[in-house]
Amino acid sequence: MSKCYFNGILLPSIPSEILTTYPTAIIIKNNSSGYYDLIVSEGHWSYNSNNNTLNNALTSTSYLYRISIQNSTEYVEWEFYKLSTNVYELDENKMILWSNNTILSGDTIYFPRCAICEFSENKIKINDIILPPIPLETFTNNPYCFILYRGTSNRYYLNMCPKPFIYSNNSITTLESEVTRQVYRISNINATSWSYYTATTSPATLTDNDRAIWSLQDIENIATKEIFLSATDAIEVPFMNKYLVRDNETIYTITDNALVEVVGELNADLFINSGVDTIPNGDLIKNLTRPEVLCWTNKTEVQTLKATVKGIPKLPQCIISEKIDLMGSGIKGINSATVDCKGDVVFAVSFDNKATWKFFNATTWQVAETEINGMNKEQFEAITESQYQTEFEQASSLYIRATLQNETQSLTSVKIDFIN
Repeated sequence: MSKCYFNGILLPSIPSEILTTYPTAIIIKNNSSGYYDLIVSEGHWSYNSNNNTLNNALTSTSYLYRISIQNSTEYVEWEFYKLSTNVYELDENKMILWSNNTILSGDTIYFPRCAICEFSENKIKINDIILPPIPLETFTNNPYCFILYRGTSNRYYLNMCPKPFIYSNNSITTLESEVTRQVYRISNINATSWSYYTATTSPATLTDNDRAIWSLQDIENIATKEIFLSATDAIEVPFMNKYLVRDNETIYTITDNALVEVVGELNADLFINSGVDTIPNGDLIKNLTRPEVLCWTNKTEVQTLKATVKGIPKLPQCIISEKIDLMGSGIKGINSATVDCKGDVVFAVSFDNKATWKFFNATTWQVAETEINGMNKEQFEAITESQYQTEFEQASSLYIRATLQNETQSLTSVKIDFIN
């Protein structure tokens, strides 16, 4: 399950199937119990200032899920706790963290409707504009956010504050005075991160050229009691990986599961416009002479590609042992050979440093004229000490050759038992 920032706190997303049935959701930071409480229900909640409670007049039952505050980063989903009532008591240890609906106290907004900010290591999409992710080092303590676009300088300003924003007299400010907001900015939307700009308590003045374009929470117009700027989700923009195939100097993309040549300079634009989103299937490139899978990404770290290749050597395949020294101390002859193989592997031996290869035909040693001339496992293992001796007496070394004629054959080992 994905994760989102709920007013600066990273928690598991609320499952859509829960919200379909119970569309109202509130998250409480309950320091008394040590849990984040997720309350889902039908109907809207209101705040009663007389007894400091949340109340839901539409239903008598709500559903309570929770996550440990201390270990919140380890959770991947909300855990159901119990059925609850339509009254939830608040105090200094039980405070609202987030709500997807406006919570009213009479006709005054007690807690604004909030959007979510999806977790992203790349960028976020805000009202069809791609911007850098919100700075996490500031987000937790300053969860109220809005973005101001100044047309005069063509810059975006991210404003972050510990208290809710309001709209008043052509400005965005806070209801409480002298609340410091942290301001970041970027000069263009291609920037990868926000640059810290300033800290200020002054209102953000709006004009025809200086517009508020996004907010993570509803911003109320204090004069009209209407919503001046509605909360909008900040959506994760996944990292982009694009793939092309190159064979010598020819570059291919993949269309309808077939290689299609593309022309152009090998750069980011070619990958973005012509590349495919998934690693090409090996069946498409196995018949190329010098295949390469090329990858472009907008990540800061280059992706490592690994290929698992199944190959069948050209047949017949000859396996030749390393040199076996017969002049070692105590070696007086060859007693026998033991072979572990599958199929009709053809064997031959050389006693003259691979100048000639021989096999024993049950009566005499014969020269193997080709790689496929020789003896099978049973014939090789049947050679006796005395039959080896005629060749051994004239030799200083021994080589063993095994020839595999098809892919069903294999060789595991050949063991020589010497006479000492």
